[in-house]
Parts: sequence; C-alpha cells; structure tokens
Amino acid sequence: MIFLFIPPYSFVQTPALRHICLFFWLFCVALFWYDSVAMKKITLAAVNARFSHSSLALLCLKHAAFEKEAVTLREYNLGQNTMDIAADIIATDPDAAGFSCYIWNIDTVVKIASVVKAVRPHCLVIFGGPEVSYDCEQLMRHWPFVDVIVRGAGETPFYHLTRSLAADESILSTPSSCIRTPSGVVHTPAAPPFELSSQPFLYDDLSAYKNKMIYYETSRGCPFRCAYCMSANEPLSFLPVERAIAELEYFMRADVRQVKLVDRTFNYPDKRARQIIAALIALKQKHPQSRTNYHFEISASLLTDETVALLASAPKGLLQLEIGIQSTDDAVLQAVSRTHDTRKLLKNTQALCRAGNMRVFVDLIAGLPLETYESFSHSFDDAFALGADKLQLGFLKLLRGSKMRENASAHGIVYTSHAPYEVLQTPTLSYEELRRLHRIEQVLDSLYNEKLTQKTLSILTRVYRSPFAFFDGYTRFLEEEGYFSKPQKTETLFALLFCFARQAVDETLLREALAYDWLCLGKPGGWPDGIFVSTVNPKDALRRFSELPLSLSAREFGKRFTAAYFAMLFGAPVWLLFDHSKKRGDEGFITKIKQSETANASEMF
Repeated sequence: MIFLFIPPYSFVQTPALRHICLFFWLFCVALFWYDSVAMKKITLAAVNARFSHSSLALLCLKHAAFEKEAVTLREYNLGQNTMDIAADIIATDPDAAGFSCYIWNIDTVVKIASVVKAVRPHCLVIFGGPEVSYDCEQLMRHWPFVDVIVRGAGETPFYHLTRSLAADESILSTPSSCIRTPSGVVHTPAAPPFELSSQPFLYDDLSAYKNKMIYYETSRGCPFRCAYCMSANEPLSFLPVERAIAELEYFMRADVRQVKLVDRTFNYPDKRARQIIAALIALKQKHPQSRTNYHFEISASLLTDETVALLASAPKGLLQLEIGIQSTDDAVLQAVSRTHDTRKLLKNTQALCRAGNMRVFVDLIAGLPLETYESFSHSFDDAFALGADKLQLGFLKLLRGSKMRENASAHGIVYTSHAPYEVLQTPTLSYEELRRLHRIEQVLDSLYNEKLTQKTLSILTRVYRSPFAFFDGYTRFLEEEGYFSKPQKTETLFALLFCFARQAVDETLLREALAYDWLCLGKPGGWPDGIFVSTVNPKDALRRFSELPLSLSAREFGKRFTAAYFAMLFGAPVWLLFDHSKKRGDEGFITKIKQSETANASEMF
C-alpha cells in the first residue's frame, strides 16, 4: 500500500527507467482509485404486475448511468414473496438500491425497501416513478428509510447521482430530486426536459425477455390535457421516425411475441404515425415468418381517412389497438378537459373494429365528474355497439400530480386515501352505484372480454332494451343469488345466466346458445345445470358420420371431438363437430357435418 504513495522513480537513477516506473506507478494509482472509489454497486429493482411484463424504466436508467457496469437490474412480480425479493436484493450487497414506484406496486415496494434498509443501513434507498414524483417531502416523512426521491423523468437525475456516487462526492448536485440530509429534506432544481432522441437503443440483448412483453416508446408526453392524467404535464419528445422504424424491425427480426408501445398518443401527429405503420406493413412482407404483434394506444378522433384505410390494410395479427373513449357525454368530457370529436371517434373506431385484421380494445372510465349512472349507461352502450374485441371498464384514479386530484374537493369527489386513489363516490354517482359498476365490470370481463358466452351475448344484447340493461339486470340477479360473496366456477355463471334469461328468450334457443359457448371452451367433462344439447358417443359418431376424413379409433375420437346437435341456433337443424385439439377461432375448430347417408359428408362451418 505504501508503494501507491511513494513514487518508485525516486529510487531509480536512469532517466528512461524513471519514466517507465512513473508510468507504472500512475497506472497502479488509477487502478486502485477505480476499484476503491468508482465502482459503487447499484441495484435497480422493479416489481411488475405479472411475470410476462418487463420494466422499461430500469433499462432507461441503466443506459443513463455514469457507469453501466456498476448497475445490476432485478425484476420481480407481485406474485412473489416480498421477503424473498428483499433477500435477493440484499444478496447483491448494493451501495444504493433504486425502486420503480407505481400505484399498483407501491405497497409492495415500500415493504421491500424498508427491509433492505433495515438489514443494510449504509445502502442508499432511492425511489422514483410516477407514484412518488409529487408530495416528496410528505412521503419522506412517512417513509424514513427512503434517502432520495427522483421527481419525473429519471435519466438525467440518475446520471448525476451515479456520477457523484462513483466519485464519492455529495449527491446534492442531483437535479429533480428530494434528498434526505441531517438538516432536513433538500429539494434540488428541476432537470431540463429529457430529449428522447438522446437515449440509446435499450434492447441490445433480448435473452432476458423470452416469453415476456417488451415495452418501447417512440414518443413521450401527450398533446391532450386530460385532468385525470399525469402525462398532461409532460412535454412532447419524439424519436426520429427512421430510427423508430429500424428499432421496431429489430424486434420483428427477433420474432418478439409482443411489443407494447407506451406512447400516450401514438398517432399524434397523424403523418408520423402513418409513416411508421406503413413501414411495419412493408416489413411484415420482408419478414413473413415473424409473429411479432405491435400494440398502440391511439386517439381515434385524430385519425384521417387515409390512416384508417392504412390500418385496415395491415396483415392480420400485426397490429393491436387500444382506444380511449372514456365517456361519450360531452359535458363529462368538458369537465375533465378532454377534447375530442366523439362522433368521429366512434365512426373511426367502428371502422377499425369491422376491418377484422387487428384486435381493438376500447376503454371507458366510470366515476368522472358530472357522470350519472344513466349517462354512463349511454357511454357503455355506445362503446359496446362498436364490436371491439374488449371493452375495458376502468374507474377514475385521482393520481398524485393530476389536476383531477388537485380539484377533487371542488368536484365533490371522495376517493381512497391509499393507492390506487380510486373514486368512491361523486355528487352524481353514489357509492352503491359505483359498487354495482365494479360488479358489472366483473361480469363484462367474464362474458364478453374473455369470450365465455360470445354466441349467447349476440342473442341477449338484442333481446334486452340495451347491452347495459342486460349487464345491469344480470348483475343484480347475481347479487341476489349471492354470486359475488365467494369464488365461483365458470359453470355456475352459465347456469345462473340460463336461469336469469330463460324468461326473456326461447328456452331451447337459450340452452343451445349456452351449450355452444360451453363446447367452445373445451371438451366438457359435464354440463352446467339446465344446459345441454344432444351429443353422440364416439362409436356411434364414427358410424353415423363415417364419411368424415378421420382415421381415429373410437377412444381417440372421444378424447378429441364432440359431435353435438343444434335444432334452432342456426335457423335449421345442424350437427357440429368440435375439435378440442384446436382453439376457438382456429381453422377447423368447428366443422358442420351431415350424417353418412347424405351426400357431401362434411363442409367447413
């Protein structure tokens, strides 16, 4: 060790050797400094909602760090034990541990971080993310184990923080931060807005993302100023179009399962979005073997006819769209500063749903200011009529930093004091009405979004006064039957639906529709109460439908197929063969069959 502080050339008389020794001494000193000071170990942790999800935030921070090699990434999910997660982080022996905080993981993150700090008191605990970017001082009083909270975009603050740690200097120069000091919490000045184009490509190594969804952004910020959204405060920033296309092709070449773009409004501006969509369509022709799907969040009111036509021309399965309707009541939209042409939005969305080449999800928000149970029912019916693949019913969250939270008292909105800060009641929508909407959401997810009763719903939503009237009525019936008081099997939902709707629909037709939907779910081990159709045992099926192109034993046939008879459902009597080795929607899943004594033994149904 003394050697590092006494230059060796002082003992050497030859000038040439003195220079060599000096160089060697400086190299050793630099190496010692690097090992002892520069490489502070930093662990960044994300607790994702599901195993299939991944964290874009961690990648952004690692690539922004002063020394990437000093940063270790750890990803977990809400299904894991919090003590196991804490132990894994502690095992990395970090000098600093950073946590990505959202409304859906904050309770878990707080538990984990408190354990890490208790076991490793020297470890600098850093919080960042949308859930902690506001009310920092209050949060730090509540969480004494947190040393730093980064406000807003984290790239620039994290670079400064890691540089200070590497140099063993004060971290008070870190911008956009709240930092705990012996004399109190220090608020540092905000960093300049982050330019997305300055960020390097984040996914050089895809090995960690097998069977996971990849999150990607071509833009940040939003052109809208919706009062309930935190992105309303974020300035717009874009990747160059050429770069975005090249990086999206990279995922296609790698056959990534799904790339979910987190751009708040992907199709703003319209021309830019059209360039990217057109490029993806062309790239699919270049890489026809790729199964990559791209998910975009768009504003349908901004779409031009040209862009609608382009989207409708995309190869099937290439694109998936999520469209925020939120409400179709103009007064409600005005109350939350959401400005769009509702008629144009509905028209464009319906055109995209009818195109049939992409999955389309539409969103509604319950509990917005001025919304009543009746006005929400109209928004529900408007959205349901579009025929989207999913109708996602959400509930107003009063997020930290949003205008809606700031003005909650003025609007008379009551919401939970803990994350996710969900609306409980408003002056126009009671607590009881919102609870029923929660249960309607549960029923909607099962029957419609999960496609449990697709055929039956196509009948019932025409028989009842409106789609909402059906869901509201059935939910009330389920409440009376105690359905929501405990977990229930799928067959219970079917049996109760038959009991509820049999007074409104021909009983045979209803029974056949529910039986058809039940068979679409898989090989039936049994039937829900009251629901059945005529079926044929395997030996009889092979004899009666002998002209089918099947070379199977009766046992093999019975494991794979169900032959069922429907007298009314399709207007005329028909036998259908369900191939349970396939999925609903696959070619050949359902075959229309005729008995062997007739001509044309089979045809695709």
